[in-house]
Amino acid sequence: MFKNKVIKWFKSLNYKSALVYFLVIQVLVLASAFFLPMPIVPLLRFIFKEEGILRETFEIVVMLILELITKFIVFFAFFKNDRNLHFKEFCKSYGLTAVLRLIFSTIFYFAAWSAGMTICLTGNLLGRLWIDNDIKTMKDVPFWLYLVTFIVFEGLVCLIAFLSSKLAAKQRERIKQELMNNKETN
Repeated sequence: MFKNKVIKWFKSLNYKSALVYFLVIQVLVLASAFFLPMPIVPLLRFIFKEEGILRETFEIVVMLILELITKFIVFFAFFKNDRNLHFKEFCKSYGLTAVLRLIFSTIFYFAAWSAGMTICLTGNLLGRLWIDNDIKTMKDVPFWLYLVTFIVFEGLVCLIAFLSSKLAAKQRERIKQELMNNKETN
């Protein structure tokens, strides 16, 4: 019985959407790792001249905000343009995407271009704070710390997706009401 439910669940997944989400997220990861922070990180380094926890924390916060805003914009577009896309269906496909991202990130040990700059920087900072102050490279950070950071960040991404789905539904409803009111006046 359990086996039948698992098979039925696997058949209900939309693999095409999961692959599209994976590719879109990886493009966003590359953009947010290399291009989006270009004007902001030098400004932060100008403000915080000395290296240290405070500067790294602000860099992580800025990177987190950048990544979440870009993902919100993309998810909002997905929900706005596809009336049939519901949050539950999105989560099923995005769950598979998260697993693919985890495998991809694990292969490359959570590099900035595979897992994302926020995950890489956060894992590195927490590794130095909690485990060993002499951590110099990504490989020195324990795998479990990156794994926890990855899971927390993906949870935030799901919250962003939920918010974007609700806002897209409200915007579609508002536009529908405006069209209905406009139609009645004509």
